[in-house]
Amino acid sequence: MLAQFDSFGNFEIPQITLCNPDGRALGILSNLSDRQMNIRFNDLSDLSFTIQRGAKECRCPVYEQVEPFRYLLVDGIGYFVITDVSVSEEGNDAFKTVEASSCEYELNNIQLGYYEGTYRFYSGDDSDPKNSLLSDIMKRLPSWRLDTDGIPAAVAARSRTFDTTDQTVYAFLMTELEEAYECLFEFDILNRVIRVYDRYQYDNRTDICLSTEDVLQGLTLRTKSDEIKTALLVKGGNGLDILSVNPLGTNLIYNFSYYATEEWMDAALIEKVKNWQAHVDALTSSENSAFQVQRAEISKLQGRKAEKEGEITRLKQELSNLQVQQSAIISDTASQDIKNANLKALHPQILAAKSALSTAEGALSSIQTQLNTENDKLLALQKQVRLESVFTPAEMEVLSRFIQQGAYTEENITKQDNMSYEEAQAQALELYNKAQSLLKTISTPRYEYSVETASFVFQKEFAHLTSQLKSGCLIDIRLSEEDIASLLLLEMAVDYDGRSLSLTFGNRYKLSDPSALFNDLVGGSIAKTASTVEYLRTTFDFKQQKDDLDHLAELKDESINLTHNMVVNADNQVMVIDASGINGRRAVIGEDGLPTGDYEPEVLKITNNTIAFSTDDFETTETVLGKNLLPDGATTPDGKNYMYGLNAKLLMGDLIIGENLKVSGEIEGRLINAKGLTVNNGVTDTLRVDENGDVSLNVKSLSITGNQVATQGDLTSGINGLQIGSRNYIKDSVSRTLTANSTSDWYYNNLYTGLENTQYTFSVGKISVISGSATKVSVLIYDVNNAKLIQTMYLNVSNSKQQISFTPPPSSAALSLLIYAGVAGSTAGNSLKYEHMKLEKGSKATDWTPAPEDRSYLVNTLSPTQADGLWLGSDGKLNITATQIKAGRLQSKDGSSYFDLENGKIVGKNAEMTGSFISNAIYNGNSYTTKVESAYGSDGMGISYFKNSTKLGGLFSNALGGLSLLSSGSLGMSSLNNTVSVTGNASSTKNGAFYAGAGSSYSWSHITASSSATASHTIGVRSDTGAYYRSQSGLTEIYYKIYHAENMQCGEAMVPNGSLSGSIYTGETTVYFSPAFSKAPRVIVTPRTGAPYTVQAAVGGPPTANSVKIIVQRNTKTADGYTAVQWIAVEPR
Repeated sequence: MLAQFDSFGNFEIPQITLCNPDGRALGILSNLSDRQMNIRFNDLSDLSFTIQRGAKECRCPVYEQVEPFRYLLVDGIGYFVITDVSVSEEGNDAFKTVEASSCEYELNNIQLGYYEGTYRFYSGDDSDPKNSLLSDIMKRLPSWRLDTDGIPAAVAARSRTFDTTDQTVYAFLMTELEEAYECLFEFDILNRVIRVYDRYQYDNRTDICLSTEDVLQGLTLRTKSDEIKTALLVKGGNGLDILSVNPLGTNLIYNFSYYATEEWMDAALIEKVKNWQAHVDALTSSENSAFQVQRAEISKLQGRKAEKEGEITRLKQELSNLQVQQSAIISDTASQDIKNANLKALHPQILAAKSALSTAEGALSSIQTQLNTENDKLLALQKQVRLESVFTPAEMEVLSRFIQQGAYTEENITKQDNMSYEEAQAQALELYNKAQSLLKTISTPRYEYSVETASFVFQKEFAHLTSQLKSGCLIDIRLSEEDIASLLLLEMAVDYDGRSLSLTFGNRYKLSDPSALFNDLVGGSIAKTASTVEYLRTTFDFKQQKDDLDHLAELKDESINLTHNMVVNADNQVMVIDASGINGRRAVIGEDGLPTGDYEPEVLKITNNTIAFSTDDFETTETVLGKNLLPDGATTPDGKNYMYGLNAKLLMGDLIIGENLKVSGEIEGRLINAKGLTVNNGVTDTLRVDENGDVSLNVKSLSITGNQVATQGDLTSGINGLQIGSRNYIKDSVSRTLTANSTSDWYYNNLYTGLENTQYTFSVGKISVISGSATKVSVLIYDVNNAKLIQTMYLNVSNSKQQISFTPPPSSAALSLLIYAGVAGSTAGNSLKYEHMKLEKGSKATDWTPAPEDRSYLVNTLSPTQADGLWLGSDGKLNITATQIKAGRLQSKDGSSYFDLENGKIVGKNAEMTGSFISNAIYNGNSYTTKVESAYGSDGMGISYFKNSTKLGGLFSNALGGLSLLSSGSLGMSSLNNTVSVTGNASSTKNGAFYAGAGSSYSWSHITASSSATASHTIGVRSDTGAYYRSQSGLTEIYYKIYHAENMQCGEAMVPNGSLSGSIYTGETTVYFSPAFSKAPRVIVTPRTGAPYTVQAAVGGPPTANSVKIIVQRNTKTADGYTAVQWIAVEPR
């Protein structure tokens, strides 16, 4: 049950019990949060949650026992296997984030043996795997039970051919078996029962109908039209094809039914396509069609051909027996006269046998001629219904644009060498029908519907609906008022703590994987290319099927076939058995058909421990099988001077198994398939690759193309282009602080723009709170340009490193990664610090490194333990230890700040120092000194000016917070208690820092601050929201206000023509501000048009902080149906 309720009708979150693999319960889990479950059809389901250890008085008693490989029993749903546990600590408490998969996951840990041959799916007879393949597999699953009564009879009776090894049970069931036997497997994880369904008969219908009138809140439809195939190139196993059973006479089949509508084609072409398709279907379905009659005639001739071939085989055997007698007479020790007499008596029998064989071969040739004639007739019929024969060139030009071709190879439907013609035809017909069924499915788009619903599963009144919810069931969805679709429920995503439910539907049996075409029809681990439906093996131990070895395989097969023919047709063989062993050779026959007494030089010799072959009458030996003596006094570890084996110049075969392989020379080919690889130099392993793909090197030097050489402790020739680990896509990632003001609930930083459709991992070394009460932060994938949310993820405020992995969907717009100052929507008042952020491709978080764009330095010494050195610390900071730096220039990345070591010049944006800074200069014999003091002196802290050690004056900050400008001349200025005073005489003030007027009396204007635009003042400043300026000339006063850029937004909206009322078209649209203002702005709108008298735009109603409505009225319609309106919104202060 997805949801349970107590006696008062309140929803109860299912109880989770921790268990050992043996089923023994260890305890009920408590202190849980973030409980989420994804229940999938025909795939693994998963469960995740966070468990808190808790204080002593409320501690979870089995917290420490929550670890991988233990099981979780979810009340009313079933068992899950814990696959991953990550631990984090906060203060004195600890947390575990737990991930688990439904318990059929354990089938991934059970390996299957080698299956080769033809197997029936199920019969209940488990004495021979070929009688019941599923029974044999179930022997390896003692903790699971097969629902034998529910296996469809049609599925049980199907037989398929396999040649596979070393697969897990789960992979074999969900890939090979589901595809080969056209079935579906369902795992009951509560009762541990495996059920089987016929793929084409599966119908688990409910009486649920969801619509926007009840629980349906949002519906997203994704049409996978890029996966449509209207043509398939069909192949079977062992060279099986469909040429003779396909009415088109090719290995291509077509289905244009999806496009044969008025939406895609004109009426004439639609009718012609439908008529052609109906005609092709009739040729295969009707036994009286010309195509089927011709196939029957060919089948009869093939039967006669097979009989004649059998007769020829018998005659060849009889002739061979006579030739053996002839060889025995020749080898006999009788006198030559007796042997010649016997040979003369045998000779007529040999001639008669050869004559009978010749007659039979002539009859076979005649049958073959008839067969060729009938095959030509069949081909003529097939050509009549081919596309190019039915459709005109102009129609083909159009129709060809609807041909989207894929390839379908079904290795499990095959032909054997010992099959009769009728049996091979039956296999070809089955392959043809299966390919047609597949094409019927994939010639229409695959739809996926993501549904956001009201939380009806958590409400008692909808319990009658909830009880029917099950992955794989059929549910009616009201797409519109007149359109109801029955869709397959592929996934239910339940957030128990957030009380939300998301449903995903489709018209196929699996969720899509964008990296694999047609992956919804078979298991996810099967390899496929982007335009093919190849059902291939992922294991490779016993059958090499790679393109790199195709040529060698053909060479081996051709060689063995030629040798086979040579052996079968051998004659005049003479075998002599004496004390030296068995000697075999071929006699030379003269023109009269009698032996000449000579023998060919190729000889076979068999002794008690050796079979040897020679091509020169054993002057030398070509091949030895058996006991081989070792040369040069060599011995085996047990002291023997020989070894048994094969010594030959040529070795061909499918498989070589052994402990050691030593090769002198080169190994041709590019494929080595092994579970691990080790290269040893006689002392140590220099290269090791384990079965997981991890590589370890133990070398003194490593050369890399690009003139990059790395040695221990030293990196020369530069580091550009050498990437260890994964690059960081986030710039300035050492530390960032996000501070939201008291009204900013959506405060964020854009970390990176340009996310691709590939897997990324985002990691943060530490997230700490400076102010506010945030415990979590939001991480979003966002389409900023279109203001569209793609995905939301969360991280905890923690001192520990955290990571999340994600794969953005394909998008034509640039997607961004955003991080918020807390949870999005409630960031107001939060200030958070993020340290060592990293965004990298892949599923594994590596150690933090800065983005390459942040590195404006060259690291030439990597060891910080040396006396002098330059290195990059783990905190991302550059460390320098140097006794002296003699020359050069240190500068910032943009060059605006630098220290020139040649002339001592320092240029910088900011500088920090302690103590004092002194600059000296000599002018006209006088010594002038400028001294900057950070320590508090008699005049305060500031800048002093000296001439020959006598202070001339300075600028100082005094102890009371004022500013003093002191001069030994005629002007002084000081600031104290929020007032500014200037002292000096008339004659010197004009030459000083201030000038107020003429004459001997100087009147100073007042400088005051005011927050009001109407207050009387000369200059008023309001620094937090803007600035007011007032100037007075006579009786005219002018006020100005300057707005900050962040208080203003502008843009252009496309307003539809709308409806016609009288002679006026009225349309409207709503513009949404991004981000929203803190309060309603002032909005101005104006239409963009070359005829302003025909259109007017207005603001429709008061704007809000989030949006504004724009209304357009015009007396003519635009061609594209829209009016462009430009708008400006300014938030008042």
